[in-house]
Amino acid sequence: MSTTASISTLIAGLVGEAAQAPCLFSDLAKIERYIAESYKTRALIELLQNADDAGATDFLAQPFENGLVVVNNGRVFTLADVEALCRSGASNKQRGGATIGYRGIGFKSVVNLAEQVYVFSGEHRFLFDRERTRSILGFKHDVPLIRIPHLLTPDDLIGKSIGAWCAKYPTVFYFGALDTRLLFEDFGTFDSGYLLFLKHLERVNLHVGDIDQVFVRSCHAERNRHFTTLIDGSAKTSWEILFFEGDGVARVALKVDDGLIVPAPLEQATIHSFTPTTEYSGVPVKFNGDFTTDPSRKAVDLDGISADEFLRSCSTLGSAVRVAIERQIERQGLFGALTTQSSGQGQFRPLFWKTMSSILAQTEMALPGGFRGPLTSVRLRPEWLNHADYECICAGRWPYIDRDLLVTYPEVEVFLAAVGAHRLTLEDALGCGADVDLSLRGRAEMLARCVTQFRYDREDDRLTWLRQLPLFPTGKGLVAAVDLADVKAVSSDFFSHVAEIVEPSDLAFVLKRLGINVPSVITPVVTNPTIASLAKRNFQGAPAIAKWRSAERNALEFIKAMNTVLGVSDVSQANLGHDLEVTLKSGKRKLVEVKSVATFAEPFRLTSNEYAAAAAAGSDYVLAVVVNSDQFDIRFVSNPVVALSFERRCERWSWQCSDYDSAGSDPEQIFSAEGWAKE
Repeated sequence: MSTTASISTLIAGLVGEAAQAPCLFSDLAKIERYIAESYKTRALIELLQNADDAGATDFLAQPFENGLVVVNNGRVFTLADVEALCRSGASNKQRGGATIGYRGIGFKSVVNLAEQVYVFSGEHRFLFDRERTRSILGFKHDVPLIRIPHLLTPDDLIGKSIGAWCAKYPTVFYFGALDTRLLFEDFGTFDSGYLLFLKHLERVNLHVGDIDQVFVRSCHAERNRHFTTLIDGSAKTSWEILFFEGDGVARVALKVDDGLIVPAPLEQATIHSFTPTTEYSGVPVKFNGDFTTDPSRKAVDLDGISADEFLRSCSTLGSAVRVAIERQIERQGLFGALTTQSSGQGQFRPLFWKTMSSILAQTEMALPGGFRGPLTSVRLRPEWLNHADYECICAGRWPYIDRDLLVTYPEVEVFLAAVGAHRLTLEDALGCGADVDLSLRGRAEMLARCVTQFRYDREDDRLTWLRQLPLFPTGKGLVAAVDLADVKAVSSDFFSHVAEIVEPSDLAFVLKRLGINVPSVITPVVTNPTIASLAKRNFQGAPAIAKWRSAERNALEFIKAMNTVLGVSDVSQANLGHDLEVTLKSGKRKLVEVKSVATFAEPFRLTSNEYAAAAAAGSDYVLAVVVNSDQFDIRFVSNPVVALSFERRCERWSWQCSDYDSAGSDPEQIFSAEGWAKE
């Protein structure tokens, strides 16, 4: 049977159905308009999805003969495809299969867009037109547009003029009698993100009214990682695509910038059901799956199918976390992207961390320290303990975050805390007793934590327990309070370090509660390091520089002692891009970022946040580069973005400066009232 005869048979059947049930046929027109309104501004998307399902790599839409021509290079229509266009819900696409659509009604979205639709695909040539349908049936009432196809006559002007397009492309649509307002509204919302999870389309050309853009999608694999680059005019974005094993639909897209995984902006961090919805995924990445949506594809219905798809997306991310922890594949920035707090709300935000915690609590993997188990079994470093001694305590006892992993993924601890991993407790550390070879610093940090935690503890059992613990380093090893005959036997450096962390009076109080007599003559006293060449500056009083203090605290004390300074506040925990805020007696303010180096020949780095803050503040921003050792030294650089030369690095989007020796400024000039007056 010829193609024409086959379509004629189909047409005859559809006409017969309409003639036998005219009221039902009229009802189909109303249903069609309702569908078109529900799918408003989705005509382009439906045409793209159909082209992708047909294996097309190129798609083009542009004005032609007072209408719009839309073409693609996918496979041509079969008779079954033609019938699926004509009917509602008759598509051969199945949900969960290899195709995008499954309802079989998406093509009806063009009803709002045009009054005539021509289809040229392979040997099929036909037209959808209401007036011709009414004429054939003899109906005066409303009839559906996309229901009965009409074969083109040899003298059809559009059929003749479209020949050049048909010579280039296997499938050509022509839309006549356009609603230009809806056309521009439809096409104007399109961006390259719509292509991200499609399977075949690589190039989309849109030339409609003021819209004249080419969207390009390219994919490549590199070291077991799959990347997709989207080009939208002059803008380019890159994504790493993660696949759920054994599922060709469930995927996760991580945004990539210069090799580093970064958080996707809120407007991009969406759920996709192949094409994007407006639903926030709950985390700054994209999820794709067979999510149930409303006809507009704007909102997701969290039914059982969608819940399963969300679980697959989270499982895909869980696999990426596992291979990162096991160091099979290095994805720098992964944990920073996942833990970035977004202002986005929605139904998936609270669900994400709950789901990830559940997945990682059940996933066994190789953990640092030679352990196997769930990631949530890792003990995190407490803020009061240095990293080297934290590793020493955990070694052989609990899985932990080793230094190499932390260098590669600086935000991994934040992520692990979010999914339920617990921190090493003081009781854990104290329980190891003398079996762990801790540094003097680590021992001092443990005692300082005891002072803080048990300062007001009134339980006799607790005090008895503490008295039995070997907490005090002496020349003969670690000694418990009950065995400490003379406090002078304890290392003076040990007490000096403890006193730098807690108040000496609190230390003395707890020692007495442990049964240790602390004469005032041996109350721990901190020995200050010498201040290098800046010691002769004109200070209000001697800067309280202390050996065991942090570089930030010593810089604060140095600046606070200057005659022109009214006060200094430590804002390092606020993540503002600077560590100190200096108020001068003139009422002016400086923002100070402190960088600690071993020598002034050592480079230092600014994070992107610090660099942006420095650029925004200009001369109000000061770098304090500190050598924080036995001989304290400090150099100041005003307006560092202008004064210094930085090189962009991609470790964590940091900015490195290797030469600042000649750029240091006199602190009295930087913090002087006269300097402010000149500015």
